[in-house]
Amino acid sequence: MNKIENSLVDQIISKSSLYGQFDEYAFMLEHNTLDTDQRKAIRFSADLARILFGVEGLDEIQSDYYFWDKTTVSFKQPLLQIIQSEMKVLEIGCGPVAMLSLFLAKTQKNISVTSADINVSFLATALRAAQINNLTLNLVESNMAQNLKEKFDLIFMNPPYVTSQGLKNIGVEATSSEGRSGHGGEDGCGVINQFLGEVPRILNEQGKALLGINTFFLADDVICRCIENSSFHLVQKLYPSKDTHPNGPYSQIYVLETI
Repeated sequence: MNKIENSLVDQIISKSSLYGQFDEYAFMLEHNTLDTDQRKAIRFSADLARILFGVEGLDEIQSDYYFWDKTTVSFKQPLLQIIQSEMKVLEIGCGPVAMLSLFLAKTQKNISVTSADINVSFLATALRAAQINNLTLNLVESNMAQNLKEKFDLIFMNPPYVTSQGLKNIGVEATSSEGRSGHGGEDGCGVINQFLGEVPRILNEQGKALLGINTFFLADDVICRCIENSSFHLVQKLYPSKDTHPNGPYSQIYVLETI
């Protein structure tokens, strides 16, 4: 990162610290005040990756797509709330450093973690990030569930969900790295519907599936209709509406079980 970006990271860490302690909710509020370019800059910060997720050494990782976003942070507490000892956990679409998979592998010692992505270069950098942190992940190249043969107790995904118009509104080209990772199709529901259609096959009986979605980009009622038209039912939304977009700083986490 350059000096300007480092200064921005230092400022946001300072503004998010209360009585000398980093406060995640305060950070999320500060994050919401940043413009698009500033948000991109801090999402490559190795210091923030360490503070937010306990993941070290990401200054060694080169990626054209950022390490985390608002939904990644929003997933932390829901995952810790739901995960139990001995669970087999799968993250689909783990991204360039498998941030949440590494976070879970580091904080939850009695679970197995598999990380899947369609992007082979992401899997290569995720492997390097795991090695730097002395953690073990089972990394699988897969388009959603296609190459996954075993079943899991918990499956989660931060899917692409920005509509074509939404990308235009924030000045992102659909063919760019950010566009390819964030574009959910014309209506934003393409990858969500693929998840809802394919994941039941690899989910254990009484297992749970979690979707994390920023409802600033895709409305809650649209998401709920997708779920209603699937073989899942909605068990719980893990954030109260006052804490999720458009009113609050978090993305919503949808907890699903098969019907």
